[in-house]
Amino acid sequence: EYDYDVDARSGAILYFESEPDDDIPPVSAPPATQPSAPPSTQPSAPPASPKPSTPVGTDYIGEAAAKAAALAHAGLTEAEVTILKVELDRDDGVLVYEVDFRAGQYEYDYEIDPITAAVVRYEKEIDD
Repeated sequence: EYDYDVDARSGAILYFESEPDDDIPPVSAPPATQPSAPPSTQPSAPPASPKPSTPVGTDYIGEAAAKAAALAHAGLTEAEVTILKVELDRDDGVLVYEVDFRAGQYEYDYEIDPITAAVVRYEKEIDD
């Protein structure tokens, strides 16, 4: 398993970690043609803040635009939703705006690209 944090603007690697995949059974002996190396768990640079509020020197769309993109995709207005949450977060090392809200009997979870306002991922499920 590999984990990278990459600067969205410059592409620079901010953090790197690798470890054995827990889902794959261990191999008793590595193949003779490949050298065995222990996994690296040392970051190449200090880890970035896990939940930056407003990164410095970026041209991000902002929370209002992320919220508008999610609502437009869902075909809803802000007046039709409750419990609206918007935050800039990292998902697998990639910055995204997380937009969560409820409307009617459904719960919506969106991830919005912080530069293009594109919908990266969304879920709509019955709110229990």
